[in-house]
Amino acid sequence: GCTSTPVVVTSAETANTQPATSTPQGSYKFTIAASEGWYTEGHGLSEEIDIKIPAISSDVKETASLMESMDILTSGKAGMAFVYDYHVVLANQGKLMTAFPDAPMEKIAIKCGTEMTRPMFPDYAEAARIVLPLYEEQLHIVVSATSGITSVNDIKGKHISTGEAGSATEQQSRFVLASLGIDWETGISREQFGLPAAIKALETGEIDAFFWSGISSNTELSEFLNSKRTEFKLIPIAGEEAEKITQANPGIFHASKFPADISNQKDIGTLATTVVLAAMADFPEQYMVQILATFFNDSSTLWKSGFPISPEDSMSILNTASQPYLHQGAKNYFTEQGVLK
Repeated sequence: GCTSTPVVVTSAETANTQPATSTPQGSYKFTIAASEGWYTEGHGLSEEIDIKIPAISSDVKETASLMESMDILTSGKAGMAFVYDYHVVLANQGKLMTAFPDAPMEKIAIKCGTEMTRPMFPDYAEAARIVLPLYEEQLHIVVSATSGITSVNDIKGKHISTGEAGSATEQQSRFVLASLGIDWETGISREQFGLPAAIKALETGEIDAFFWSGISSNTELSEFLNSKRTEFKLIPIAGEEAEKITQANPGIFHASKFPADISNQKDIGTLATTVVLAAMADFPEQYMVQILATFFNDSSTLWKSGFPISPEDSMSILNTASQPYLHQGAKNYFTEQGVLK
């Protein structure tokens, strides 16, 4: 009789991506997935691993999006990926589709000649793990002084930018607005601008406000806010609003503050996420410890300039709700360093 064994039909984007494998010689090979913005860091990490850890070899897959990076990580086509802490949390909750609602359906080829489809990210738990917290990104909401917006709830009915399609900014904007009962399609008039375009649109009056997830010391944004301090400002995500958002999205956000020098305003409360290096739970623990030891033994290389210089700094930016999803090899390393108990 005919047996039906589902086989995922891979797309051209990921067909050449190599999963983690062990060779007969004992060398462990894997791919590092890095989307735009982390290509340099991905290649730097891969080169460091290949030079300093003889038992491991790696290559880099430059992906087109965060969605592609998470897809090839969770499907076993990459051993590590640059993503956000909340992607790992959502993978373990079976809720990655909430971050990637536009993810395409995957075709499943059946041996008997038929096909079926399934969501790219399933509604069951996938054992993604955090390897290394890299840096914190604050969620900025910048508004025009004439917009009448003084709190996140005031955004309802306004013309705003929620970030580029598929970006972390867009994902986080969606979580925030849904938490406050603001409908994504009808509750606002929405644009999808990156930071430079959003700043320009705000200056010209095309939009009332924009969301942006990024490092608070970003020069372009800081210069804009400090030079236009009477016309544009950051609004806080704090108090009852922040509590409502975090309760509705467990493991997504953690509390943070903008430094005063970003806009010459007093310390402003906001929410933040953490960029992390992630792997699946089955990545060998002993290799994970070696990779982390190598990373922190030489923190002076240029590609690490924006990253934490010590294990203590790294763990200090990780959301408490994300810590249960640390890879066992990472737990072993950070425990050896006295950072975890």
